[in-house]
Amino acid sequence: MPSVVLPTPRASATLFIGNAHELSSLNEAHIKSFGDFDGLGGVREHIEVSAVGINELLTPYANKIDFLSIDCEGLDYDLVKAIDHERIKPAVIQCEPSEHFLGGNTARMIDLMESRAYRLAAITDLNVIFERLS
Repeated sequence: MPSVVLPTPRASATLFIGNAHELSSLNEAHIKSFGDFDGLGGVREHIEVSAVGINELLTPYANKIDFLSIDCEGLDYDLVKAIDHERIKPAVIQCEPSEHFLGGNTARMIDLMESRAYRLAAITDLNVIFERLS
């Protein structure tokens, strides 16, 4: 059964399955923001899936996370913000700001991560990568 990770614990959530599977998301508007996507755009279906909070997922590994990659189609900032940064301190965090959909999100992520003792290590076409300072 498919599962999703949320900023806060919840028993279930609606997952919108995109015609292009890599665009599936909890945010239907995010999928639609890609338009036709070479004939693969749009939502194929939506399903109810089990869910877990990000801290619930990561806490058992709190001191063992070297690299955390988050790519949740429009939910990345909310997930990163929800991480209990006092207990869970990955050495490197990569996430996708979805700047085309959430204008200014890259700057918001940088501000958030710098406030949590991370520095911006790299920006790619789609991702921002942060390195923990201490």
